[in-house]
Amino acid sequence: MKPLMISITIASALAFGFLSAGCTKAAITGGTLIKGSSSAVYYVSDDGGRYVFPNSSTYNSWHQETRQNIINVNDKDIATLPLAGNITIRPGAYLIKIQTDPKVYAVGVGGYLHWITSEKIARELYGNTWNKQVIDVPDVFFVNYSIDTPIYNSAAYNKSEAMQYANNIEADLSARNTFSDDGWMNAGEKQVMYSLTNLFESGEFFPSYAIIETLDDGRGYTSGKSGFTTATGDANLVVKRYNQLRPGNVLSKYTTRLEELANTKSDSLSGLSGYPEAWQRAALDPLFRQAQNEITDELYYLPAMRAADSIDLDLSLSRAFIYDTIIQHGNGNDPDGLNAIIGKATQNAGGSPADGIPEKEWLQSMLEARQNTLLNATDPQTREVWAESAYRVNVYRTLLNSGNVDLITPITIKEKWINTVIK
Repeated sequence: MKPLMISITIASALAFGFLSAGCTKAAITGGTLIKGSSSAVYYVSDDGGRYVFPNSSTYNSWHQETRQNIINVNDKDIATLPLAGNITIRPGAYLIKIQTDPKVYAVGVGGYLHWITSEKIARELYGNTWNKQVIDVPDVFFVNYSIDTPIYNSAAYNKSEAMQYANNIEADLSARNTFSDDGWMNAGEKQVMYSLTNLFESGEFFPSYAIIETLDDGRGYTSGKSGFTTATGDANLVVKRYNQLRPGNVLSKYTTRLEELANTKSDSLSGLSGYPEAWQRAALDPLFRQAQNEITDELYYLPAMRAADSIDLDLSLSRAFIYDTIIQHGNGNDPDGLNAIIGKATQNAGGSPADGIPEKEWLQSMLEARQNTLLNATDPQTREVWAESAYRVNVYRTLLNSGNVDLITPITIKEKWINTVIK
């Protein structure tokens, strides 16, 4: 689901900075502010995209301390720069809200929003004048942001660190969700695939890097983009990767305990006091998101695509279902894991597409095998929670039965507690 891309004019470019003499397109580099004959001001990113400042509040959040020259450019040259989206409020600079919602949000890197759940927390984070630091964002621009986890403890958000991690617009843009084609799926298909799994995991289209909770499923804390858990060890891998990228980070003190829990596959929460808040605070850091992305690819996306290759799956829907399965069931050799489910599906179908079985026929068998696993999990600790999530299979079954094997949007989902449209 791509962010809504809207260009509006701004009352006066002079309110934003100082206009300089015109220049040619060749002189425009990443990080440049430009305008043409209209009053709209654009930021040119390192990849040549053209981003709009929706209003003066957004501009001032980035340039309140240092005014930056705005360069006049020929309208024809501006038109050759692809319109890439809107700039969002700088993380840590202001709090934001919309007129139709009383909630006040702190801004995270990449346009992620965190609802501040009490005035007490707002005062702790932004002082007694916090309510004077709230910017009203027009509803039409609220879609440029992504909702992430609420803030229930002021230790979970640090505005100074947020501003440090987004010390320029390029850093903030690079933390947004972007997808690219690869040999398995194109960017649009991957976006739908991730949106489906994210909806199941966190209720949002975009991955929640900050989410952390206990599901009473025998896996300890479940957190982040791919539901990394303390008992299975993938949360430990994320923190270890983060330690490599940013030594001495807020999660580093938990490294030894996470290693112990991973080695014993224990769901104990002992020795993890403050860990949830530290995880949420770390999620403001683009390097922590990078760590989560890298571990997700290594443990889940790449193995899922290779598993699909091994049985000659071609349909995007099949690959998306394999990915969603590995995220929930893991890639181990246990009877409830991805490999076991593929084995059951292949046996029940009399073979796989690699053996000449039609792929749609095999996928139906795979859907049934996974649903049976969710309803009758071998592990008693996960049985109840998994049974409640069997609706995940119904979403893919609906897509298959409707013939949408290429994940073409819009996709309407009405299942269990989800009632939404992926556009």
